Amino acid sequence: MIVALLIMAMGATHTMAQDQKAPKKDERVTFAVEIVCSSCVKNIKKQFAYEKGVKDVRVNQAKQQVTVTYNPTKTDTKRMIAAFKEIGKDATVATPPEVIN
Repeated sequence: MIVALLIMAMGATHTMAQDQKAPKKDERVTFAVEIVCSSCVKNIKKQFAYEKGVKDVRVNQAKQQVTVTYNPTKTDTKRMIAAFKEIGKDATVATPPEVIN
């Protein structure tokens, strides 16, 4: 009886350890943002360099879009929209977040 309980406990511990080691998948989202000059591009990149969880920022001035790759356990679209507001930019989600890994 005790042996059976020990085996069950070890199996549960092993399953929990596997869940904790599973890597979180990154996501990518594209925002529509007014980008009028190269200073806007620079300011956006600088702002997102300090955003927790952001891994990559691509600014497309011609399309008026900013694509952000991020860790969804550390940030989300609401926080990123707030980051745009901090530099005087209104942003809306142009394409919803998608898992990329």
